[in-house]
Amino acid sequence: MVLLLAVQPISANKVFKNKMNHKGLYSHSNIYEEHAVSVYGGLGYYYGDIDHPGIAFKDGWIDKNMCWGAQISYHWRPQGWNPHINWRFSGYVGQLRGDNSDLRPINYRKFDSWLGELTAVIEYYPARKGKMGGFYLFGGAGVAYSYLSYDFNMGGTEMGVTQYKGNRSCFVPLVHLGLGYNIRMGNHFRLGIEASAHQAVVDIPTINLDGYPFRTDNDNMIGKQSKWLDGWFSAGIRLMYRWESMKLCRRCND
Repeated sequence: MVLLLAVQPISANKVFKNKMNHKGLYSHSNIYEEHAVSVYGGLGYYYGDIDHPGIAFKDGWIDKNMCWGAQISYHWRPQGWNPHINWRFSGYVGQLRGDNSDLRPINYRKFDSWLGELTAVIEYYPARKGKMGGFYLFGGAGVAYSYLSYDFNMGGTEMGVTQYKGNRSCFVPLVHLGLGYNIRMGNHFRLGIEASAHQAVVDIPTINLDGYPFRTDNDNMIGKQSKWLDGWFSAGIRLMYRWESMKLCRRCND
């Protein structure tokens, strides 16, 4: 009888601990995937060959280089990953344009384009473990599809101007770098601000964002001296909805 009474508390305690372990498969062991979807809207500013000689803001702020863009993204932190890091896969659509005709009314370059961009980046939250809140940095790569109309007046005098007009399209590889800050609005929603640079890594006659350099109908190269890669800065607001996908931790049952 004494032996039975001694065994019973141990058995009850063991059962209680097993129940706690089972309940703690998710919350205590922190084994889960983190997901989020977000939408972004903002303004952009083109830089490249149209900003002769290609340095952004060299001639000051140019209103005609302003553009807009919108993005939808899926954020994902796989199970077992570093809690400070997650993936982001995005699709971006918007406008891109450059125009220096106000500064150079005779020898000008201008273009206007519609583009779409697909990117994959890694987001890094240094201060928080998971939850996708607070300050973050991100970087990655992607590809943009651009359809543009260009109008270039090449020459130094009114009598010596040659005009080139046309339309073209191409795919342009790029890198995407930026930073942002998310404000937590409960457990699921985030409201953030974000700024980034979309930098093309190729700038040749057949692959560029602004139509320059290019080849004429006679196969003459125009702009071969250009060494400036194209791109655009962007800044805007992001609204996010996040959730967690719990998975069974088998190690807890061993």
